[in-house]
Amino acid sequence: MFIRRAVKKFGPAMPSNCLKCKNDVYMNLIRIRKWFVILIYPIPFYSKYFLVCNTCGWSIRLTNRQQVETARQLNQITLSLNRDEITKEQYAKQVQALHPEQFMPARPDPEVMKQAA
Repeated sequence: MFIRRAVKKFGPAMPSNCLKCKNDVYMNLIRIRKWFVILIYPIPFYSKYFLVCNTCGWSIRLTNRQQVETARQLNQITLSLNRDEITKEQYAKQVQALHPEQFMPARPDPEVMKQAA
């Protein structure tokens, strides 16, 4: 028996301003999955989704199915924009309809950040 880990990168999911590096970026959707492998049979036991800044690597963990589903929809919309299947105006309307702000934590308190440094 051993443990196998796999990372799947879905690509850009949503435009955002990274709270760590302060850059305007597309947060990338990734999934980390782990399995126990007994003989040749994989048994999944761990699956987590994250939105990751492609500049600094800062990430937001998606904690429920609704967030994961919304992030997947945002990923599909962003890929459609990149393939020129929709216009920027259509993209903006579709992104706003999905309320991506649900993923972003409240901005950190400057005093707390100063103490952590």
